[in-house]
Amino acid sequence: MVKTALEEIYGYVAAYRAGGYPDSSMVDWLLSYFARTELGQWMIRDVYAALVPLKLNEVQLRVLALMLRQAAAGKPVRIVILKSRKTGVSTQTETIGVDFCAYHENQIAMTVAHADVPTKEIFDIAKLAAECHSALRQCDVQATLYWPGARSKYFCQTAGGTAVGAGGTPSFLHTSEGPKWEKNKEATYTNTVNSVPSVPNSIIIHEFTAKGREMFYDLFEAAADESHPYERIFIAWYLDSTLRAIVPDGFEADDEERALIRRAGAEGIELSTEQLQWRRNKIAEIGPDEFRQEYPSTAAEAVQGSKGLIFPHMREAVFGDGLPFDEELVGTQDRVGGIDFGYNDPTVIWSGVYLDGVLWVTDYWRETESMATDQVRGLRRGHLYYCDPPNLTERIALQRESQAFGMNCRFQPAPRRKNPGEDTAREELLMVVRMLEKERLKIPARLAAQLIVECDTLAWDPKTAKADDKRNENCGHYDSIQALKYMVMGVLNKGGKPVSRETMERRMTRAQEFAAY
Repeated sequence: MVKTALEEIYGYVAAYRAGGYPDSSMVDWLLSYFARTELGQWMIRDVYAALVPLKLNEVQLRVLALMLRQAAAGKPVRIVILKSRKTGVSTQTETIGVDFCAYHENQIAMTVAHADVPTKEIFDIAKLAAECHSALRQCDVQATLYWPGARSKYFCQTAGGTAVGAGGTPSFLHTSEGPKWEKNKEATYTNTVNSVPSVPNSIIIHEFTAKGREMFYDLFEAAADESHPYERIFIAWYLDSTLRAIVPDGFEADDEERALIRRAGAEGIELSTEQLQWRRNKIAEIGPDEFRQEYPSTAAEAVQGSKGLIFPHMREAVFGDGLPFDEELVGTQDRVGGIDFGYNDPTVIWSGVYLDGVLWVTDYWRETESMATDQVRGLRRGHLYYCDPPNLTERIALQRESQAFGMNCRFQPAPRRKNPGEDTAREELLMVVRMLEKERLKIPARLAAQLIVECDTLAWDPKTAKADDKRNENCGHYDSIQALKYMVMGVLNKGGKPVSRETMERRMTRAQEFAAY
């Protein structure tokens, strides 16, 4: 049976009452906040514009349980939250900040959001909570919240300004919608995070909805490592039980919805038909890609929904290890590959087999500053490799090395079909897209990591409708995509001329080969 967040929290309550945690510890502080929410002492504005006591929902309970987990281990609370829209995380985080300042002396709390208006709107949650709570603990409600009795204060700043977060030593930091910080993102993040001391009675909470693969999404992924100082939590849209719609007669869940039901069930959530109907209505309203980004079911889906991505569904081609055939029995006529040569940028080599119209990837090699003598290690015996057409010298050198090692590999330029008036580069990428749509591309999970990083970033330029393939700080160049594209071009276009055998003779010294690169 799945242990609920509420059960976990009450476990910490029992341990605290038994003397397991000292007073004034972070566990004590968080459980005191929990008690005050259970008593309805923090007021919020609900979706109906009514002033109501905050009662922690499933999402908020999960976040609090995760915070208690870190606090119980004696660690500073460091949480990164990738979430669906309107789940109550901002509301909970703001009231935690107010609670700390109201009930603990000499606290400084700070909220940083992405623009002036959203910053004000988010901080208004804290102001409302403090104002309505003033009968218990007096607060001066101004631009900065100040509790004279506790000598504590809570303020907000907008990301992008000069030296935002650089001053002061807050013990509580809430950053909101970091992916939307348009100016000085890295500097703002560094300044704010470094301002919070790494002591147990401190909290940093980053909460955001994904906007492509960028700094905050990378932080979320990095937090999967147990040695990372942050814990992460993903909030799927279906955790919000209020997202419901009237179900018409004859409603039947489709395959995708049945998969959602199973996924939610694994988390202890019974997904209702009313929630599924809400999902259908929302997709009809904003479109499937926008829905995936704003209301994701998985962390990966949040990135797949980024606007303009060329390969938003590449993960659907990824499968677990194990091929449905014996690779050793595949004939050389079905063994293929793709190569994108580079030197300062990586050389990437994909190997695979093309059987019954399906391209199965079997191996991947990627290395910077490599020569043909290095690249031969990335080849598979008997394969025909399709390469970037301009790289004749590199193809010749690698053909020669492969023959020297008895690899029996062949190399030829990826065959191009240039139709009048056609954007060749765009059409070549669309060839890969079509293979994905027809489920004719299969990639083992163990080989897909770098490709997924690149696919989460490569997008169509909205002005030119061409691929925006300039170097990206998250993945460098798109070498893995290019090499995969050449392999797809090869198996679909069925053309080109192999490198002739006479090129196998060594015609350059090693120094000359290096200079050619």
